[in-house]
Amino acid sequence: MKLNKPLTKPMIALLLALTATPALAAPTGNNGQGFGVGEVPPGHQKKQLPSGYVIIDDYAQYNLPAPNGFKYAKHDGKIVKIDSDTMQVIATVGLISALLGN
Repeated sequence: MKLNKPLTKPMIALLLALTATPALAAPTGNNGQGFGVGEVPPGHQKKQLPSGYVIIDDYAQYNLPAPNGFKYAKHDGKIVKIDSDTMQVIATVGLISALLGN
């Protein structure tokens, strides 16, 4: 059996195709740094409050019970409950004017 067999045309074409693949790949924009967009590992991205919502820290002012595992927020004249983990609205508590007795 001869080990110094010359490469055939199909073998050369296959070798060129395999080595050219990374060079022809579309750029991703992160240049191989980080974990993707924003360089934040999956699951570590901080959850954000929906646009236009403002967290209420003084819930006693609105005659609300102390939050347990959620937060209160104001939006468009209403008070809503926000899940502390996902920052998603889970319920509408009421109108600000009604809670303040106006």
